[in-house]
Amino acid sequence: DKVKGWDDPRLVTIKALRRRGFIPEMFKELAQTVGMSKSGGRIDPTVLAAANRSLIDGKVDRYFLVIDPVKIKIIGAPEKEVKIDLHPEFTERGKRILNPKGEVYLTKKDCDSMKPGKIYRLMDYCNFKVDKGKFYFVSEDYEEYKCSPNKGLITHWLPAQEVIKCSVLMDDATLVEGLGEKNMQNLNVNDLVQLEREFYARVDEKSKDKIKFWYLHK
Repeated sequence: DKVKGWDDPRLVTIKALRRRGFIPEMFKELAQTVGMSKSGGRIDPTVLAAANRSLIDGKVDRYFLVIDPVKIKIIGAPEKEVKIDLHPEFTERGKRILNPKGEVYLTKKDCDSMKPGKIYRLMDYCNFKVDKGKFYFVSEDYEEYKCSPNKGLITHWLPAQEVIKCSVLMDDATLVEGLGEKNMQNLNVNDLVQLEREFYARVDEKSKDKIKFWYLHK
């Protein structure tokens, strides 16, 4: 396909990289590291990502985005207020609040991978198991999950009643659709975030009922 402009996400132009969320400090650091030259050259995209990640990781907040969402009911799961740090290493930055009531969204990929006999965990919420296609609450205790001989994965999730539509324009120009946590309504255009267990992204557009991101990097 033809690119749509100098900021097409498939390009490595400064305009495209800036729109994806690469910050100016990264370009300065890269110039100092590899030097400036008039001759042509190719820089591995992973080098760009690593340089940018080192600069933004401590600054960007974390949120949940569920791609290809599947709604499930965890039988017996408590209704409660779940508080999760906006950044696990900088707790003073504050918390985001999720209010699960038993029904949650998980990614289809995670759901399809779950097997009977294992204990799984919704991040910062509860442990559960799968039996005959149904999901059952086990406990809230992280240590029980951690010490289980049959641990499954720890997965991100969304309360079914508190979501906002999201899309992500990926670096290959494909569009990924999903659901995000309601707390994302506090974001502004140009904000950078880490979508937990997925990737970093930049807010490109925002409306009352949808947020459009551009993929930044892993």
